[in-house]
Amino acid sequence: MKKDNFKKVKLFLKDLTPVEYRYMELTMQMVSAFNELIHRHKLTKERFCELFHINANKYDNYICGNYTYTVNDMAVLNAVAVKLETEKAAQIEVCKIADNKE
Repeated sequence: MKKDNFKKVKLFLKDLTPVEYRYMELTMQMVSAFNELIHRHKLTKERFCELFHINANKYDNYICGNYTYTVNDMAVLNAVAVKLETEKAAQIEVCKIADNKE
């Protein structure tokens, strides 16, 4: 079992420039958003790849941050999130209120 080495992480973070830190931060925000979508909407690898127009071979790297995201990827993430939330909302049954006409 691999042991976590937080000292290496601290050194890595300490050596980052502000621009590199911001890049890493944005990358991790993408990764977090992907994981949230996958769990919230129970997305399979196939469905995720279909929604994000990526090859299944790139899936693991794409969702873990080992990928150079573009502005287009960010826009697709936003559009997919809206699409999935809309689909989820459409499945919710609306309560029917009975008429009091007796």
